[in-house]
Amino acid sequence: MHRRKFLKNLLALPVIGGGMMFRSPLTLGLNSALADTGQLPTLVVIFMRGGNDGLNTVVPHGEDRYYQLRPNIAIARPGSGPGEALDLDGFFGFHPALAPLRPFYQRNELAIMPAVHYPDAIRSHFEIQRLLEGGAVNRQASGWLNRYLLANPRVASLRGAAVGDRMTFALQGKITVPVVKSSNNAFWGASEYKQRLPQLMRDVYSPAAPRANLHPLYKAAIQGLDTVDLLQGQNPENYTPENNAQYPDTAFGRNLKRLAQIIKAGMGLEVATVDSGSWDTHASQGNAEGYHAQKLAEYAQGVAAFYSDLQGYRQNLLVLTMTDFGRTARENGSKGTDHGNAATWMALGGSVNGGIHGDWPGLEDDQLYLGRYLAHTIDFRDVLGEVLNRHLMVPDPAEILAGHDFQPVGFL
Repeated sequence: MHRRKFLKNLLALPVIGGGMMFRSPLTLGLNSALADTGQLPTLVVIFMRGGNDGLNTVVPHGEDRYYQLRPNIAIARPGSGPGEALDLDGFFGFHPALAPLRPFYQRNELAIMPAVHYPDAIRSHFEIQRLLEGGAVNRQASGWLNRYLLANPRVASLRGAAVGDRMTFALQGKITVPVVKSSNNAFWGASEYKQRLPQLMRDVYSPAAPRANLHPLYKAAIQGLDTVDLLQGQNPENYTPENNAQYPDTAFGRNLKRLAQIIKAGMGLEVATVDSGSWDTHASQGNAEGYHAQKLAEYAQGVAAFYSDLQGYRQNLLVLTMTDFGRTARENGSKGTDHGNAATWMALGGSVNGGIHGDWPGLEDDQLYLGRYLAHTIDFRDVLGEVLNRHLMVPDPAEILAGHDFQPVGFL
């Protein structure tokens, strides 16, 4: 076997993705003990890729201008009948599809930030996602979560994971992090491959054949395959959620279910990402019903199930939801919305200071950014800084956020 092909096959292990964090029986036992006593903070970042329409997610029903700008797609005021917004504080209300999340808001465990972005922002999906996940307003070589792992070394079986089909940029960098799929179907037979590995190593590194087992790649591969074995031993098909949690039978729901299983396994997971795609609603967006409502329902059902399933972990669990950008304040001619500016972000967790956070910029023409877009009043780097400082206990988040000295938002 050629060396290049061997490396390609090894790195193609679906659970490994771009690399792997390793374990030992000792650290696994330590991580399990820490998890049982609730000492490990865990951050889950959900990215709504495509740009979620925040104005129809957390509805400013107390502002008349909202209904003037969106005659076809606005969510009706609370108390107006079918399809009405679910009131939160007398001014804002949830889209009715977010009903599963309302109890968490009422218990002050859900913080809503309806105007998050950064100055002079761009409106390209690919560029903005790279910046947001890089934790800076200029391109970074690595993601903010990977830089957190690098700056705060800790022995653990699995400190970080991208749960789904791809590695998110937030977790890319010098620390190797696995991509973990929602099922075991795509896994290679790790045990069988491990038995063949010594001979494969000798074939590839024939000049060092007598010492093949000492080669760094061999050691790394064995450690990586050990972790594959560990994850395979937790078959998602045999997992039963707790507290009657009902995950949606979608890729998003299955990924959250898989993540809940991993957190409960006590492998020392600190940071994880889960994607939710297709939020780009340029046409036929709908209002209380329609495409956007279906996306919000899937999101709310998934997050509510995940949070209910992990009821015993809530005090040290934080679920941060972010998106590319918001949408235009005014609906377009196709009864949809185009790429915008400020977006709605949410944070859910047992230590969250619930409620609405950040000033509301308003929707009048002279209040809109460039006359079209919701202005931002919270810098996204301040959100990330607060997460790093108050949840992940990083003393100086500026080292991770490209020098940005964060200003607390107050949701933690």
